[in-house]
Order: sequence, then structure tokens, then C-alpha cells
Amino acid sequence: MRFVLRRLGFFVVTLWAAITLNFLIPRLMPGNPALAMMAHYRGRINPQALHALEITFGVHAHQSLLSEYFSYLGNVFRGSFGISLTFFPDQVSHDVLQALPWTLVLVGVTTIIAFVLVPDWRMRWLKSPYPLAAALIALAVFSPVLIWNVEHDGASFRFQLVRATAAHEISLRTVGDYIGLQFAQVGFVVLPVVLSGLIFTARRGYLGREPAAILLSTAVLVPLLYFLWKSLSLRVGDTWPMFTWPLGFAAAAINVAMLPREGRSAASIKSTVRWVETAVASGIATVVLVFLYAVASPWNFFGSADPIGSEAGYEQVAARVRAELASTGASWLATTDYRTYAMMRWYFRNTSVPVIQINERGRFQGFADPGIDGIRGHTGLYVAREPDNRSSVWNFISAQRQPLERVDRVWRGKVMDTYSLEKLDGWIPELNPPADSPLFQWRALAGDVGISEVAFS
Repeated sequence: MRFVLRRLGFFVVTLWAAITLNFLIPRLMPGNPALAMMAHYRGRINPQALHALEITFGVHAHQSLLSEYFSYLGNVFRGSFGISLTFFPDQVSHDVLQALPWTLVLVGVTTIIAFVLVPDWRMRWLKSPYPLAAALIALAVFSPVLIWNVEHDGASFRFQLVRATAAHEISLRTVGDYIGLQFAQVGFVVLPVVLSGLIFTARRGYLGREPAAILLSTAVLVPLLYFLWKSLSLRVGDTWPMFTWPLGFAAAAINVAMLPREGRSAASIKSTVRWVETAVASGIATVVLVFLYAVASPWNFFGSADPIGSEAGYEQVAARVRAELASTGASWLATTDYRTYAMMRWYFRNTSVPVIQINERGRFQGFADPGIDGIRGHTGLYVAREPDNRSSVWNFISAQRQPLERVDRVWRGKVMDTYSLEKLDGWIPELNPPADSPLFQWRALAGDVGISEVAFS
């Protein structure tokens, strides 16, 4: 027991040191997140908004460093990690929540496989106090995530089950998206190198009954193959597999270190090392170029398909929505796509304005009342990314629609989307439509192509 307590104490000290360094390092660097955000939008944010951004990112110029530190500690232990600079205006906790289900699957499956295949390791595991201590620590660390899900209708789990689906059993689009994203995010040279090292590590682990190699390789291969299977008919989130790749890098490094011990030829070892060096160099160059493009570049090379621009410029839409709310007397917002819904929820988070996605209601079953009393008998404002305002779902809705204006969402001089704002009267959104209703089902992927269409075209 004393040994376990010492280990727990060591963990607490390590956790405190990591949190403290995470607090100090950004504050010792030049600038702050608010200034970085101002630079990112290059004059499209009013300089008077700097103070508001400092408050949003928890950077208070009038606070002492010690006062900021204790505020930071309080927020961390409440599970409030602030606003993501990379995925602004998303919450950091929301990004963590999205990865949680896959983390649980990853840990559970790999542990069970190693537990079954390696009897000696299984007995050591059962007799050791570490697994129980690790489970208690993990529960304590993730308790804010679990509490948040209890308080928010289990949103991070529910939305993983209702992703946009394809109209075919096997969709070339979703499979191609998934494979292409792995090359783009990991690197065109890094990905093959890591996968080959991963396969050799898995072979070594399963044939030689090495627990560490089994755990490491399975922790990567199981989720990657699972996502590949899901991608046959489902759009896999671009960041979902990212949590597996650090383990893949470790497996590739271990494979390089094990080659001389296994008596591989000098030519084979030299070739492997050369490929690893090329992968590392190209990976670093890619990261630097992507960082410079995202933060410092004034250009938009990908037009409306730019992944960074897809999350930017919504303050322009929100500003016009506020103006129309004031002029029309509308008291609630309606949308017909999830991204607009999420962004409007963010920009109107500190107001009494309910935001409702009126279609794809299957995503929201069992959620808390969004504020129907503020909707019933009141005028609404429809915020639609064109051409969603011409969606067929309006054939099943009796609302009286009055077009008001069109708003361009602009990023780096390019129009990313155009939004239509419309006044809604004489209708109350149906929060729980029947399962066969067009307002219940989430949409199929646009531009989807199936295997059968290619084979017989």
C-alpha cells in the first residue's frame, strides 16, 4: 500500500509539473493567443475586440501571473480547458470529448488481446497493483469529461453514431477521403514508413508473444482498420485517427532498433534507416509549411475547399444575424446544417436566443429542451448556407418564409460560402419527428459514388 501511495504521489507531482509548464511556456513566449488570432484574421477583426479575445483565451493583461496561474488551475480541475486557437471557436474540451470514445475502444481492445495471448504477462498483470491504480487515475483524469457528458446529454458519444452516411454499401468517396486524409495528415513519405514499421512490430509481437509489441501495434492497427471499415459507407472525421499515430511512430522507431538484433543484412538496415531519415526530414518540412500557411500566409490556395477557411469568417455571418434579430424582432434561430448550427450556438452562447437545427433531428433525440418556450408564438430567423435554403425538407414545413438578405463568408479574400437570412413565421420546429420523417434522417453524402456504379458504368 505504501508503494502504491508513493507512486500516486509521484503521479500527482508529475501532473502538477506538466500543468505548470503548460501554463508557463506560452506566457514566456512573445505575444499571446489573442494577438495571434488578430494576426490570423489580418485586419478583419476590429482592434477594439482585442480585450474581448484576451478574456476569451484567458489572457488578462491586468492580472498578475500568479493570479492567472490559480485561475488556470481552477479551470483545469473543472475540466474547462478554454478555447482552441487551432479550431477556434471550438472548446478544447469538445475536441478531447470527440476522441474519448475511440480512446476507450483503443485501450480496451489492445489490453484484452495482450491479456489473452500472453499468459505470463496476464498473471503479472493480475498480481500487480498498477492496473487498479491506473484505472483509478484514468477515472479521476477523465471525470470532467464524463460529468460534462452527463450534463450535456452524452453529446460526444451520440454524435459519433450519426455521421453523414453514403447511399451505397461500399462508397469510393468515403474510402478515398479516409485514405487520402491519412497521407495528407501524416505525410506521403512518413505514412508508408510508419505502416511498414508497424506491421513488422506486430509480426514480431504476435509470433514472439511480446506483450509490449502486441500492445503497441494493436493500439494502432485496430482503430485504423476499424476506421477503414467504417469508411466503406461513413464519413470518418479527419482528426479521429490522429491519436493513434504517435504510437505508430514509436512502433516504427522500435522496428529500426530491433533490426540489428534480429541479424538483418547491412543493406536492409541501411535502406530502412535512409527511408526513416527521409520521412523525418519531409515530415518536419511539411509541418513547417502547413504552419506557415495556416498562421502567416495571406493566400488561400484551395478556395472554398480550404480546411482552415472552412472554420473561419463566421463572425461576419453572426454580425448580420444579430442585426436582423434586432430589426425583425425574431427570438430564435433555425439552421439546416450542423456546422452553421454549431457556429451559431457558439456566437449566441451568452444570450437567450435558442438555436435549432430543424432537420436531421435523429442526431438530437433525447437531448434537453433547447428553449421551446422562447420559440412558440415567436418569429424566427433562418440562417442557411446556400443552397440549403432550397432543400426539399421545406416541402414538409408549413412556415411562412420571407427572404431578408444574403451574406458572404469571406476568408483571405475568397468567398467560402454565401448565407441566406430569412424570417420565419407561423411555425414551431418539430423536435421529435417520426423516424420515417424527412426531418428525422441525417443526410447522405453529396457526390457519393458506389462500387457498383463504377463496375457497371
